[in-house]
Amino acid sequence: MSPVDDYVASLPADVRPQVAPYRSGKDSLRFRYRDPVPYDLIERVAAALGRQHASED
Repeated sequence: MSPVDDYVASLPADVRPQVAPYRSGKDSLRFRYRDPVPYDLIERVAAALGRQHASED
């Protein structure tokens, strides 16, 4: 399991299904040019990962 898989698994349960369509491989998300950028989702993912990293320090 890659570190990003760990991050995705540790995201809040309500965010995981929303991130699933954007997963590209095991370690990245892909946002297509033709689709609107989901800024609210990106913000929630970044905040969740920030809280996770802050608690590790």
